[in-house]
Amino acid sequence: MLCLLLQLPQDIQESFEFHLQAVVWLATFRLVTLKKEERQSPEAGTNNCRLRRSEQPIPFMLSSYSSPFLALRQRRMPELASFFYYSNASVIGNSRLREPQEEAYLAIRRYFSRPHKLPAMVEIPTGCGKTGIIAIAPFRVARGRVLVIAPNLTVRDTIVKSLAYLGNSRSNGELTFYLKCNIFEKAAQLPKVTVLDRQRSNLSDCLLADVVVTNIQQLGSWIDRFSPEFFDLIIVDEAHHVPAESWQRVNQTFPQAKKLYLTATPFRSDGLPIVAKPIYQYPLSRAIQNDYVKNVVRVDAVASKLTFTLEGQTHEFTLDEIAELREEFWFSRGVALSEICNRTIVAASVTLLTQQRQSGVFHQMLAAACSIRHAQQLVELYQTAGLRATYVASQGMTREEREARLQAFEEGRFDCVVHVGILGEGYDHPNVSVAAIFRPYRSLSPYAQFVGRTLRRIPSGGEADNLGYVVGHVGLNLEPLWQEFKSESRHGKFRNFLKDKPVAEHNADDRAEADEKAVPEILNQEITGLDVDVFCPTVALETGYRDAPDESLQDLLAKLAAAAPARLAARWEDEPGATRPGMRVEPVDTQNRPDLERNQVRRELNQEIRRAAGFIVTDLQLADDGSLVALLGENGELTNFEVVIRSLNRELNHLMKKDEHQSNRNDWNIDELRTAVPMVRALRDMLLFKIRLVTGTRAARMRKH
Repeated sequence: MLCLLLQLPQDIQESFEFHLQAVVWLATFRLVTLKKEERQSPEAGTNNCRLRRSEQPIPFMLSSYSSPFLALRQRRMPELASFFYYSNASVIGNSRLREPQEEAYLAIRRYFSRPHKLPAMVEIPTGCGKTGIIAIAPFRVARGRVLVIAPNLTVRDTIVKSLAYLGNSRSNGELTFYLKCNIFEKAAQLPKVTVLDRQRSNLSDCLLADVVVTNIQQLGSWIDRFSPEFFDLIIVDEAHHVPAESWQRVNQTFPQAKKLYLTATPFRSDGLPIVAKPIYQYPLSRAIQNDYVKNVVRVDAVASKLTFTLEGQTHEFTLDEIAELREEFWFSRGVALSEICNRTIVAASVTLLTQQRQSGVFHQMLAAACSIRHAQQLVELYQTAGLRATYVASQGMTREEREARLQAFEEGRFDCVVHVGILGEGYDHPNVSVAAIFRPYRSLSPYAQFVGRTLRRIPSGGEADNLGYVVGHVGLNLEPLWQEFKSESRHGKFRNFLKDKPVAEHNADDRAEADEKAVPEILNQEITGLDVDVFCPTVALETGYRDAPDESLQDLLAKLAAAAPARLAARWEDEPGATRPGMRVEPVDTQNRPDLERNQVRRELNQEIRRAAGFIVTDLQLADDGSLVALLGENGELTNFEVVIRSLNRELNHLMKKDEHQSNRNDWNIDELRTAVPMVRALRDMLLFKIRLVTGTRAARMRKH
């Protein structure tokens, strides 16, 4: 071997000597690792590998892929059994907690102090601190890991923002609930939170977490990975979804876990039962009186005469006849899709928004549409009325595009957002003071959820600023739902059914296309007044019928009618996109987010590999001619850079004892990733030497001439 070395050129001799040292170093490193594995094997017991929360390393290479997860699970069990139950969290007597938060917490503790078969149910109005209850509920209740389930991404992200500490510039002033309310004094004391995501989290993140947050759709692809005892407490937000089959699967998978349901609307569209024991309820009227939420004002435009065509025949109806017809869904849907009726709702909502903004507070508006096409038409109407408007939908656009539009709305770049099936529940933005309804609702739950979007109080606003207006049209038949909403919220009624059987979900509000009767085309209407009702009447707010809309409303109606023939389609390409050049990515503090911390190390490893590949290509002065493809390529690489990248990844996987089924870095735990990062430089130098030997020439001779 020495003779062969002496026959090589001087520069290769020096390089070989260096890399021989690297090989010796790696061999020594591997030997130390094997010794660690022996010490921490199951035969040696688990006491030696029980670590404190602040300690990080665990064996990074074990005999099987599941072994690191098993070791991590064993290490975390004692911590989980004691963290929530014996934590020094400041809850009882905490002056920063709201009345319903502390009362609900005490009710939860009382209920779970003894075994119960039924889940506990807490009803609290939107805007009163439901997410805060989720944050404090596990303390002195859970003796293990907590699972928080949301019905959709909007609700999930709201919960995560409250639980997880992110110390970047965007979150300054919006600290986690634990720090803001002095539940804990330091970020290091917070529960560790993992968010389930197929692309950004894995089982090791869940094992490291005290709290796992997910939406029900994402949980479906994860649920089989968890053992029945993985979670000790399961908290379900927006619990009116629970009777659905997908939610019942959670009950079947974790039968022994304590279960806590929270909702602002404890009733379902289809009337199916919510199997739970009501333990606490906080009425909306009390929340308004205590200034936790806005007072709600319903405003319906009243048409004294309405003319429409249906199946070739023209019909004209008076107010009394409209009141009878509006109970027919085909009629209320015709009103919803009529531009003439839409103009009235637009004009009334814009007038109210303009009046509110006279205080100097930047009020905004949400609107509910029947479809994407309907939403686009409403956006055009609002733009004609002088507002900056956009729309978001649950389908027909990417998640990134939807989030970009909502972010622009929250930053004040839009006055109005029209939504289609996405912001009915869980979306909280205090500046939303007007909710414009352009669709018929057939049941209370979705109607109450949308009305709830206006409840979030504006802390800096006065009494007039903390009014939430719900604007509609008499032909939409929303009056019965409004009256039921007032009754259900004021008295806090529960539909408490004790029939424990799984049922399929059915949304009665998405049956618009099922009505076979043709939709009428509205030809003309006469708006003679506004019907106004206040949830909690005050001296300044009178309930009743108001004759003839004021001049500003009439002027706006005339403007919308005149612009109708020449209205141009909205230019959606001008909307804020998913990515905006020049946006600076802020550093993220991941103190209580194991999933984000692991992904940060994962990105660091990927960047280290790319830097190593760039170093090799530059050092060898390789042209982009694919000269290495035939020599080292294995997986259809086209360029030299691709060959080097994949060669580095293969060598790293080999050193980390990962086969082709375990090569996905998202499946690696954080300790494996941390171990891999410093190995890349040695691999870089070894691969550089290997390429020189394989090509049989010096770097300078490989330059393309």
